[in-house]
Amino acid sequence: MNDSLSPTALESIWSKTAATLGIDFVAKSTAIVAPCTHLRVILCSGKDAPDFLQRQFTADLAQLEPGEGAITGYCTPKGRLLGIFLVFRRVTDFLLLTDATIADAINARLQLYLLRAEVSLTPLPDWGVLLLGKEAATHEATAEHASATGLIAAWPGVPRYQLRIAPLIELVSLWQMLESSSLTKCGPCQFDLLAIRHGLPIIVDATSELFIPQAVNLDLIGGVSFNKGCYPGQEIVARVRYLGRLKTRMIRATVTTADMVSVAAPVSFLANDEQKPGVVVSAVCCNDGTAWELLAVVPVATLGTDTARLFNPSGPVLREQSLPYTLSTASAATPLSSAGPV
Repeated sequence: MNDSLSPTALESIWSKTAATLGIDFVAKSTAIVAPCTHLRVILCSGKDAPDFLQRQFTADLAQLEPGEGAITGYCTPKGRLLGIFLVFRRVTDFLLLTDATIADAINARLQLYLLRAEVSLTPLPDWGVLLLGKEAATHEATAEHASATGLIAAWPGVPRYQLRIAPLIELVSLWQMLESSSLTKCGPCQFDLLAIRHGLPIIVDATSELFIPQAVNLDLIGGVSFNKGCYPGQEIVARVRYLGRLKTRMIRATVTTADMVSVAAPVSFLANDEQKPGVVVSAVCCNDGTAWELLAVVPVATLGTDTARLFNPSGPVLREQSLPYTLSTASAATPLSSAGPV
């Protein structure tokens, strides 16, 4: 691997590699490796970093030990999710992962709250993320190619999978070593598919500020703490839990259609023109190009009714699928830890 390659050249190699790869829609094996080119890395460092993150995000990040990670949300003062992050703690700092379409805007917003705190928020454009199934994580080449500066951590909420967060030069070099292996090489959509199957929401620019945390089940997967101090939107989020009525929840569903299922696509309901439409949170096309798996936010009143239709009331049928957690219609909090073996 040429160590003199520029960050732009490395990003080009990384993106072109990912663009040639498909998806393992069966995903029964964990012998999977996939570049997550749609994620961006932000470094949060400084003496006040733990307190700063605790005051900005919805989860209780103070409980994280070095090497552990958590899923969490970042809200507007009105409680609407600007984005969802995976936050990983290292010994002296934190690595924040979020979707590339919102990373710069949220980083700029966070900068406004630094004030006099001893905190630095630094985008790492020359870093990337590699998804590794358990068999890939223990592969000889992976073990030999340890990261000098990065982090390997369990993916919160997705058992048997790790995320390697490291400089692109390390990831590209590792990928080249793994190319000749028997591991299944997948594209970035593999990350999205696994997130869908484990009921983990992803927020992009098209869905930023559309949902409160409970609408995308963030409280059910340990992404919201109701026992910590204030953060932007905390009053609204707490009010829904203690005083309000939860109106929407996120479901996992499948649908068969030859049309493109885009993020933020509408979900309508059969013979109920007065029902507010739902919204597709994330979607991945599997198999023959017509079989889709997705997450969608829908009104609580429609759960289990089999009335959901994609696009419009006469559109394709959304068939609800089970989630790995209980889909409560009340706001709750069940911690989802990334500690322990993958």
